[in-house]
Amino acid sequence: VEILQSYSIVNCSSLQTLILPQSLITIDNYGIYNCQSLTNVYHLSNTSIPTVGNNIFDNCNINSIYVGSNYNINTFNNNIQIIK
Repeated sequence: VEILQSYSIVNCSSLQTLILPQSLITIDNYGIYNCQSLTNVYHLSNTSIPTVGNNIFDNCNINSIYVGSNYNINTFNNNIQIIK
């Protein structure tokens, strides 16, 4: 998967953890929406996702995003803790 289009992951009420593939290069606006049980996201690549839209975790309850050690922490501009 290289592109996560708008509203690709929607209303997944039981989704708690999401692992984004290293091949991901784009997350469109509202790519992950209304997944209220979603608390942790993993993208264990050492490179950032080049294109990230607005409100990509809208109406989700993300606590932390776990990323690779060389990751650009400015990729996700929500008030979410970035853990390397």
